[in-house]
Amino acid sequence: MMKIKKLLKVSLLFTISALLLTGCKTSKQKEIRELSNYVDLSYEGANGSASTVVSFNKDKAYKSINSILKLKNDDEAEISKLNKLLDGFKIDVLNDNKKLKNGDVLKIEMEADDNLLKYFRLDLNKKQSVTVAGLKEPVEYDLFDGIDIEYKGYSPNLKVEIKKKDSQNKFASSINYNVLNPPPYYKGQTLKVKARYDKELARKAGYVIKDTVKNIDVPKELGYYVENLSEISSSFIYDKYYEGYDLINKERENIKNFIVSNLGKNSKLKDELSDPKIYIDSDIKIKPEDAFFSVSKGNLKTKELEKIGNKLTFIYRVEVTNKNYNFPIFYVTYEVESITKEKDGTFTKITGKLSSYDKYYDNILIGLANSIDRSYQTYRVENLEDMLKTEEGNNIENRGNTNDE
Repeated sequence: MMKIKKLLKVSLLFTISALLLTGCKTSKQKEIRELSNYVDLSYEGANGSASTVVSFNKDKAYKSINSILKLKNDDEAEISKLNKLLDGFKIDVLNDNKKLKNGDVLKIEMEADDNLLKYFRLDLNKKQSVTVAGLKEPVEYDLFDGIDIEYKGYSPNLKVEIKKKDSQNKFASSINYNVLNPPPYYKGQTLKVKARYDKELARKAGYVIKDTVKNIDVPKELGYYVENLSEISSSFIYDKYYEGYDLINKERENIKNFIVSNLGKNSKLKDELSDPKIYIDSDIKIKPEDAFFSVSKGNLKTKELEKIGNKLTFIYRVEVTNKNYNFPIFYVTYEVESITKEKDGTFTKITGKLSSYDKYYDNILIGLANSIDRSYQTYRVENLEDMLKTEEGNNIENRGNTNDE
């Protein structure tokens, strides 16, 4: 009798333990079999302007469910049915999904194929409510903070490029800047800049935008096209004078040939000119009427902005003589264009051009002055003559004494 009682006790304990174990397994399987547990819910944006991002994690669902079903690779029909079920899973958020705040209650509906749910003995709680929580407060974002402004070219023909330094930030890299003032731009000018941004990206990032337009001053310490001769150093003027002078000296043989071909119209004269003495007048002086400094503002109507620049013109008198004849004087010009002054005071972007002989041959000085392009506003340089009376000016006159036999 005692043995029977002991056997009953052992059997009862075994049954209770088995029931407990079975209960745990059922609870775990129930959690796995509930498809709504594979729905991921997150938020974009700040408190008061947030939206939900809802998605169904198919990979996680398949892996978990298959841990119960134990489908093998050759169970193609079963695998196909399970994929069809999971691929057809639908989620819908019934609330306004753009202006959510903490405390709002989201109503979510889910849908799946009922026949396949029954086939795999899966569950789906189709209607659920979720309370919104954990949203951060919005942050004010300055569109013009941390911008990088690059000025290209020379005033008053500057080009402006503006961009955000923080290019790693998706929202920052999407901002575009436009200068509302019409080009060209010049140093010291106040630019009105408008920023355009992606409103949806700003909302998702939780940003509140304050100002979209801002005034920005162009620095005064930028390179510019020289507009007044007083801005150019006297040493620069002398250097350019020497430069043109040396170029003419190198052309002496060509000048001789030009004179012979144009003046030697008869054989007698041609013979006498066969070995002329050609020289740049040793008494060269750049008088006020012999040098011009001009500035072109360009034509904004036709967008020919590249014409903005300047020109410093030196005029050299050239004379040809031989034993018996003095032939007409003609003039050669050396034009120095695009003189720009950098912020460190140096001069750059300078081009020089020597005129052709035939263009100015046998022209009097007035004719030469009239031949200057009238699209330029031309000024006569009144202070050069006084400048040439200095020690540097005397050196110019001495260099001009280069008579060849």
